Amino acid sequence: MRRIHHLSSPARALVALALALVGMTSCSVMTKEEKLSRERQVDGVLQQRDYRIRVNYMVPLRSGGRALDGSYSIEVKDGKISSHLPYFGVATSARYGGGNPLSFEKEYHSYDEKVNGGRNPSREAVIKVRTEEDYFTYYITVFPGGKADIRVTSRNRDPVSYYGEIELPSAN
Repeated sequence: MRRIHHLSSPARALVALALALVGMTSCSVMTKEEKLSRERQVDGVLQQRDYRIRVNYMVPLRSGGRALDGSYSIEVKDGKISSHLPYFGVATSARYGGGNPLSFEKEYHSYDEKVNGGRNPSREAVIKVRTEEDYFTYYITVFPGGKADIRVTSRNRDPVSYYGEIELPSAN
């Protein structure tokens, strides 16, 4: 039997990758009961329209994707949307001095949702809000495990997409 230090460099890298993947999957495997419990919690907060999505990645229309540091989020609660998202893109019309158009807390104009069944079940919400700068529409898709896709469009700016995960209340 050959020892690992006798393997070629690509073979060693492949063995290391395989060991890392086995280690990660064994640490992050949820039991079926934990998975069902999480799905019920996700569904519950979405039905109550009381949730927060922590955003960790964005994809502007005209440039490549960017990893975010975890300080960005959106929160829906009490008929309001609190948006704290970065924006990179082209604005056809913008307020003098710039600023961040996606950082605000406002009552939303409308909130529509639907449940998608089938092979990839999800819950979709469409939230429309008017700010001093623009009229925004948030298309939010949340999957049973809590992963979320957010697409923000507006009248005067390029659309931008975000990816993150819903935060659930702690079980304390």
